[in-house]
Amino acid sequence: MSWYAESYGWIKLQQLENPELSMPDLRKYCSKNYPFAERKGYAYKAFLEAMRDVFGAARKPKPTAQKDMLNDD
Repeated sequence: MSWYAESYGWIKLQQLENPELSMPDLRKYCSKNYPFAERKGYAYKAFLEAMRDVFGAARKPKPTAQKDMLNDD
């Protein structure tokens, strides 16, 4: 099993075991209880990718001062 598949499965298991947690609280819970040894290397990157796929991006992209070419405003 790949690191991504294992991480994704672990996150989904946490959703089933903790139905009372809201999505932001569940995200914090999963992040705090990282299931692997060290927060570095490919396992951590795969875990972060699984977190993004389940919960969405943690941060919104920074706004830019560039104007939209297609908008006539």
